[in-house]
Amino acid sequence: MGNISRRTFLASGVAGAGAIALGSLAGCSPSSTGSSATTSEVGGQRGGGAATSHTQNVVVHEADVIVVGSGIAGLTAARRAIDEGATVAIIDKGPYGHSGASGHNWGHSVATVEYADPASLPAFAAGLLFVGDGMVDQNYMLNLATAWHDVRPMLTSVQLGSVTEHNKEGVSCSVVNQANSVPENPTVQDAGLFPRVFARQVKRAGAQIYDYTYALDVLKDPDGATAGIAAINLKTGEPVVFRSRAVILATGSFVWLCGWNGMTPYSHSSADCTGDGAAMFIRAGLPMRDMEEICQDNGQWYPTGTRQCMTGMGVELPDHYRGFNNNYESFSDIITENPAAYMNQGTYMRLTLREIWQGRGTEHGGIWALTDDLENEERYYRPAKWNMKRIFDYDLPQYVELVPQAWETAGRPFNIDPQTCETEVSGLFYAGGAPTVWNGFVVASCMGSAWMAGKAAADLTRTDERGVIDWNQVSDIFNEAYSYFDNTGDDAIRSRKLMRNVQNAFWDGMYFLRDEEGIQGTIDELTRIQNEDLPHMGLGDHTPQFNMDWRNALETRNMVTVGIAAAQAALIRRETRGAHCRTDYPKVDNENYMVNTKVALKDGSWESELVPVDDPLVSREDLIAGIATVGID
Repeated sequence: MGNISRRTFLASGVAGAGAIALGSLAGCSPSSTGSSATTSEVGGQRGGGAATSHTQNVVVHEADVIVVGSGIAGLTAARRAIDEGATVAIIDKGPYGHSGASGHNWGHSVATVEYADPASLPAFAAGLLFVGDGMVDQNYMLNLATAWHDVRPMLTSVQLGSVTEHNKEGVSCSVVNQANSVPENPTVQDAGLFPRVFARQVKRAGAQIYDYTYALDVLKDPDGATAGIAAINLKTGEPVVFRSRAVILATGSFVWLCGWNGMTPYSHSSADCTGDGAAMFIRAGLPMRDMEEICQDNGQWYPTGTRQCMTGMGVELPDHYRGFNNNYESFSDIITENPAAYMNQGTYMRLTLREIWQGRGTEHGGIWALTDDLENEERYYRPAKWNMKRIFDYDLPQYVELVPQAWETAGRPFNIDPQTCETEVSGLFYAGGAPTVWNGFVVASCMGSAWMAGKAAADLTRTDERGVIDWNQVSDIFNEAYSYFDNTGDDAIRSRKLMRNVQNAFWDGMYFLRDEEGIQGTIDELTRIQNEDLPHMGLGDHTPQFNMDWRNALETRNMVTVGIAAAQAALIRRETRGAHCRTDYPKVDNENYMVNTKVALKDGSWESELVPVDDPLVSREDLIAGIATVGID
């Protein structure tokens, strides 16, 4: 095989497996049929481009459905698609079975309505519109509630080997289970869920697993429909094309934009959550909804180094009564007194941030958490004292200082089919927790959306042939990905340093308490980084195999894109709502802002607008009258 330039990445897929030299086939169109893996060498030189030393093979894989991400959403989508008879390939940039924002290592709690009367689901969905401060897509919410019922998360988890949390009466814990909080609702229950058992079952069911594989971009055929995914095998450094008519992006949120900020280098979610899926949706030309909604949690501990993820404790909505300001006064009594109106994550967020903004927060900008009687909690904080002593030889004091941290984001493609989760790009599906991040149903939403997307994707592949790969598009995608190896001059900026700069720029203006000057400052700095620094981003390690510098570079590019999108949305929502708090507009303004934000990247320029909420279930007038107006004022 001859010396081949990465500049031109022309390839031809063939049926069957094998390696072919393409030096003499440059410009040939793909002719692949069937579903087996194909290995093709990248070759040919077009348009006078200079050859480089980056000689690579393109490996082509085919499947009916490609799932990007193997967290709760990705695994649920894959399981449903396999059950529907489709072949499935799962791509994950981390280790399969141990990645995902929901924490394969420690499990998660999931709210479920699987035991509810199906006839009650429309009323349940309508109630969540109020809990979600009116911004929730109403048709989607109704279908999502039905999917929560059908996916049976609690029963499925037990069948696959999870051990659920039970209360003293022997039944699964309700979402809120304290006597001084919301009374138990027998139709909504809470269970422990361990994603690792889902990963094991999906692999046994026959999914093709490609972990340590970084998805770069969605491929489109000449008609604009989905044709697959371009990716990098991080273990070998080789370019990979996954060809499929249906792609489900289940990549989690973008909260690592806030990572390494606050009090500790820590995010409640995962460092994998760098906005990869959102950036791919944006580059695919899709407008995004409510990107400004970045939910916070009270989970960073002082003193630093004494917190170990969920073996510790935080203060969230279910145990809000444990939160106190710096005067050791409870500030969430309104939730206890009127849970029907105020029992939602957004309200508790705003109550917390009100204390901090108005000067009643702790020394490090947080609140106090009361640890009395933790051993009687009916959630995963119960063993906190025992774990802290066992792991760190640390005696948990009566009050622990907690500082807000990023938890989850609520951005997703603006328009998705409410019954299938298909986007405006044919064959491209969304699966994830948005838009329910501030009403406590994140995991259920991940499973529900994935349940719908998995079936719809499988159905699509029964009637449509796999997409035709545009190899010029493939060439452009890989050329950009490999270009970071060429930045070796004195002006090269290490990817990890630039990622840190991006996180600082985002945190400076998009911290949980925001104002117009700070938000605009974030936009300006991220735009400058995009224009001036990204072209000079380079790598300290110049071997493509298992190069974390390279992965950081690819992630940094995505973080810049979604960071600007989120700030553009925050700029036009001039009020406080959901997980968005403006110190220059501290009130909830139902009359003027019962809207969704919409941002899109068109021809290199950002467009943003406010769109009135749709109201097929609950009228806009009823939402305006009924949504709680707890701001930070």
